[in-house]
Amino acid sequence: MKILLVNNLYPPHTRGGAEQVVVAETRGLREAGHDVVVLTAEPFRGFRSLGTTKSIEDGIRVLRFYPLNLFFYANDHKHNTVVRLMWHFWNLINPHSALVFWRAIKHERPDAIHFHNINGIGFLLPLIATMARGGSTKQSPKTALTLHGLQYAIPDGIMTVGHEQDFRVSGFLVRWYGRVVSALLGSIQTVISPSQYLLDFYSSRGFFQKQKKIVLRNPPPHFHAVPQSSVADGRMRILYVGQIEDHKGIFFLLSVIPSLPRDLVLTIIGDGTQVSRLKEHTKNDLRIHFIGPVSHDKLGQYYASADFLIFPSLYYENMPMVIAEAFAHGLPVIAAHIGGVGELVEDGNTGFLFVPGDAESLREAVAQALQSRHLWTVLRVAATKKADEYHLDRYIAQLIGVYTRGVDNL
Repeated sequence: MKILLVNNLYPPHTRGGAEQVVVAETRGLREAGHDVVVLTAEPFRGFRSLGTTKSIEDGIRVLRFYPLNLFFYANDHKHNTVVRLMWHFWNLINPHSALVFWRAIKHERPDAIHFHNINGIGFLLPLIATMARGGSTKQSPKTALTLHGLQYAIPDGIMTVGHEQDFRVSGFLVRWYGRVVSALLGSIQTVISPSQYLLDFYSSRGFFQKQKKIVLRNPPPHFHAVPQSSVADGRMRILYVGQIEDHKGIFFLLSVIPSLPRDLVLTIIGDGTQVSRLKEHTKNDLRIHFIGPVSHDKLGQYYASADFLIFPSLYYENMPMVIAEAFAHGLPVIAAHIGGVGELVEDGNTGFLFVPGDAESLREAVAQALQSRHLWTVLRVAATKKADEYHLDRYIAQLIGVYTRGVDNL
């Protein structure tokens, strides 16, 4: 079977979990014997980048092009609100992306097209897919969409605790935008969500009323499933891995650190627009170690030397990939109970949950973790067992079922 995967970013251009999922999926599909092609965006490199450039990357054929717009998707943080608003409206119909996609389908003739995050490439693509005739059967290719966040209903994709009714989240313009996107995505046959929370959110906004839907957990890009022994030296080592941004809760966590037990050590891994602020905030606290960005192949050593991952997000999350990665390394998680997080972390079994943005609740969760030192081995084993639910082989088998038999026959 030939499968065309479409995502707005692909390494070396990365931003979040969607790119990691696509990389894992390409590897899994190829190893299962399928022909995989990736269509993705790239920064503007002159007029030649308006057409597709083809390359073989780790055995995968990758088609890259610049979707003609005001800026490249990954650079949105560099622009003001007005420019970003104009970018979003053009992204709704981007005819250039539609033409490039049409040509890619005609040339590749895929049997299935799997969309991931198409924000930044253009929302006309699903409609183009239903109009095209490709694949060995001469029929329109099967289409599926994996949800990765709130961006189809909320332009910037961010909804945080206490701001659910803000104009930029629920105002009339945002609601209108969501209705247009919902209509443009209406031709997709199957919607895949890594969490029930995200499916429910979109249903509440009127999305995907007629499509087949399935909850399918994303696989982590590197699956180890080897529980590590705790570093028992009297201190509890907690690890933060993620973007250095306000909505990820890192600064909320730092505000609570002074009131946490002195035998707690925090290691921070990540990058973002607030790195300078983070360095200034932590420069005099010897319990906090900021490492900066770390490649995925080196993350394992940090998971192995930690006792808990901490996930303090203030943002309504889907299925945070970092939690699945932690479980794959046998690392339990102290996490904010927000969005789909509660579907992953079982309180008292694979970690501890706290109320997002609530300092006292976070302190209680950390205290529970400290009081459970004698159970850390049990927690690690439970985390490892949980990780097996996200194994790549299981994910690929279900995905092929979606492509060939549909949701009803899985």
